[in-house]
Amino acid sequence: MQFFKTVDSENILRLEEEGGAAITIKKNGDKAQILSILVPKGDREEGIGSGLLAAAEQVLAEGGIKTIEADYSYTIKGMSQFFEHSGYTIDRGAPIVSVGMKAVLSSLTVKRALANIIENATFVPISDLMIDQLDALLELLSGFRVNLSNSDIAHFMHEASGVVYDEKNCPQAFILCSEQEDGVLVDLLAAIGGSNPKYIIAAICGMINGIISAGGAKNYEQLYVVACNTRVNELLSRVLKKGNIPDPIGFTAYASKTITGDASYAEDVDEDIDEDLEDEWRREIKKVPLQSNICWKMYWFRNNKPEANPQASESAVKKTAPVFVSGIRFTKDEDITEGLSREGTVRITMDNLSDFEGILPAEVYGNMPRPFYRGLAVLDGGEVLASMVWQYIDIEDDRDTCSNIEWFGFSDADAGRTLIEEYISEISQEDTVKSTFEFDELSDEGMTVLREAGFNISNEEGSDVVVPLSVIKNEAFAEKKPYDYIKSLETLNEKQFKRGIANSLFHNRKGLLEDAAFLSVTWFEQSVSCCVVADNKVVGMFLIHKTASERLFLDLLFSVGAEYQTDLLNMLRFSVHAALSKYSDDTEVVIRRHSDDIRLLVSKLIPDQKGKTVYYGERRES
Repeated sequence: MQFFKTVDSENILRLEEEGGAAITIKKNGDKAQILSILVPKGDREEGIGSGLLAAAEQVLAEGGIKTIEADYSYTIKGMSQFFEHSGYTIDRGAPIVSVGMKAVLSSLTVKRALANIIENATFVPISDLMIDQLDALLELLSGFRVNLSNSDIAHFMHEASGVVYDEKNCPQAFILCSEQEDGVLVDLLAAIGGSNPKYIIAAICGMINGIISAGGAKNYEQLYVVACNTRVNELLSRVLKKGNIPDPIGFTAYASKTITGDASYAEDVDEDIDEDLEDEWRREIKKVPLQSNICWKMYWFRNNKPEANPQASESAVKKTAPVFVSGIRFTKDEDITEGLSREGTVRITMDNLSDFEGILPAEVYGNMPRPFYRGLAVLDGGEVLASMVWQYIDIEDDRDTCSNIEWFGFSDADAGRTLIEEYISEISQEDTVKSTFEFDELSDEGMTVLREAGFNISNEEGSDVVVPLSVIKNEAFAEKKPYDYIKSLETLNEKQFKRGIANSLFHNRKGLLEDAAFLSVTWFEQSVSCCVVADNKVVGMFLIHKTASERLFLDLLFSVGAEYQTDLLNMLRFSVHAALSKYSDDTEVVIRRHSDDIRLLVSKLIPDQKGKTVYYGERRES
């Protein structure tokens, strides 16, 4: 077996096998924690997983790591045997129990707790935390050996997760919960050492109120808890009518081993380092059954039923091969034709993108290197008969994935039909629920092809409002000079910019940037884009990029804090003044009304401006 070291940074080690199997490990001082082991279904029972583990131990030992550990659930069949075979010691941990949500919410004890006011204890949901409070929470969690980032925090239930503060506004307890397929999982419940038990009660009450506001027993059937100590056991017994702890649905497990580096696979590990791959594990491990669930050592099965195999879910094995163009991640891991079923169809990738220059509109062509843009074409020899580009929307969120078709053109109607059929097959792989488009022009033949494919098409006012700078330059808006505390994006380095993006994503503000986490600061017009920095933290940003057609496109506008409305207005003022000093008055500005906030902003900023009439199409996917 041949293995490749693809990531070996201060924090992450990742080894891959030539057939697609991989192991990802997190380093922490002289210890290491296995985050995921992926082996394709057809390659299991071949010793590949054991080989990867042994090779990783060798590499880690050479780097000074002394102990390797893994957390998993006993519900994963064969996992204990797998680790025991490799010399690991297995310890059984706390039981994982499930309580009916109706029993929780109807419990007299819970109702009394919710009715009582707990003095000097204030529960603040994580969605309402200020930036400094969020930073304090992350630092507090690190003291519990829980390493999270803002983007990790964003995955928890915002209503049911939060922090309890005392009368001096100091954090005393916190609770983190995540939505499951049929309920809510308490990921972490803890208090500062020596805190009054009332803070734990306040955290639990805050969680329950959050669950109720999110639909209660109507939307959630079960509450999953790790019965990790006597306090949790007492809580569960009081919640249940008969006062008995329910039978566990599983147990946590902990595997550990002191490594010496005696593995026989050392000579089979080749260097193929790509440090830019380090971020990939964060998304990958959420889909596989071997993962530490914070510090409770349990299986994190967010939005998935537990897998019953010892290695990995089949959907998680897909190998990713990111390519970078102009600093933008382009994660197209498919072959140009692999998996396509219709003759003559190909994917538009970075390998063949130049063949479509002049065929795709300039702005669409310029966006193709971005990660969530995909393209297909039908070829006859070297001639392009049909082409299409679409962008996935909400593909990495908990919301339903949609597809927005950015371009569809053909010179042959049959080729257009073939392309639509292949497109529908492609987006089904991502569980896409809806396809939409807005086209300025659409031929009768194009309308026929799309309607045959199930698209409902109508003439609507388009989402985009396109106006020259001279229209935005009006007395009501641009009269005042911007305040000095608003800074251009040029003042931020890449690290500060990424932190600002993380803050916006934490507060569910991504604007039009599905790929915000992957874009470099250089993607935007830095002299025109701006930010708000408070206490060395980016608490607001207004991001603009220039398109291939020399238009200014508004991508993201967000601000947090007590003065966020004032900050939003002043960032707008700054960008208008900056644009007027750099571009002519007839430079076009594109504002896409993608949310109620932006629609309200446009109605106040330029009330007389409307979008042009477009052909709007929508298709519900099965």
